[in-house]
Amino acid sequence: MTTIVELSEEELAALRKATNQSDSAAAVRMAAVEYLRHVKRMQLRQLPGQVEMLDNWAELERLEISELSDFMDIKDDTNGQDGK
Repeated sequence: MTTIVELSEEELAALRKATNQSDSAAAVRMAAVEYLRHVKRMQLRQLPGQVEMLDNWAELERLEISELSDFMDIKDDTNGQDGK
């Protein structure tokens, strides 16, 4: 879906820097995703009771990427081989 958003060059530059993206569209998408993630966390905090929230998403993401990379290496090693 295409949406037109008007931002100044300064705002786009700040978004690219904050998201570490060179592409403006990618920076806006990443910022929107991160904002929605933040909103969901704030909504969870409003729920009654106490929930311990670990801020270990970066570690979990590194593990996931590592596992995916290992899987892709294994898959690539078997490509083109017919078992002979």
